[in-house]
Amino acid sequence: MKKPFWIVLILCMTALCIFAEDTPAADNPYANVATEDLPSGVIQKLTGKVQIKPLESSTFVKAKVGDVIKPTTIVSTAMKSTAIILVGATPINVAPLTRQTLEEMIKATAASTGGKLSCCQ
Repeated sequence: MKKPFWIVLILCMTALCIFAEDTPAADNPYANVATEDLPSGVIQKLTGKVQIKPLESSTFVKAKVGDVIKPTTIVSTAMKSTAIILVGATPINVAPLTRQTLEEMIKATAASTGGKLSCCQ
């Protein structure tokens, strides 16, 4: 009797995952902003191994404090490594084991703060 219940439950959960839409949050004004309209950032602080890869480059290079990061630049942090990227007056904390573009980080930060980025108001 319990076995069919669990099978149906698993099938329903699978269907929800498959057919779920990835819609941007209504309170995130940066969800559909074009990349060229997003601001650049500046690396304010680094700990550990942090690398960057601009869009036009094919390899990662060691990041330094003061490097200007375009929205299309990929930022990669190793284990026990972090970075703080200042976008306008908003610091974006980059956690260990991250590999994202600055654009993705800006949009995630805007989503988590209800669309409030002091750089872009």
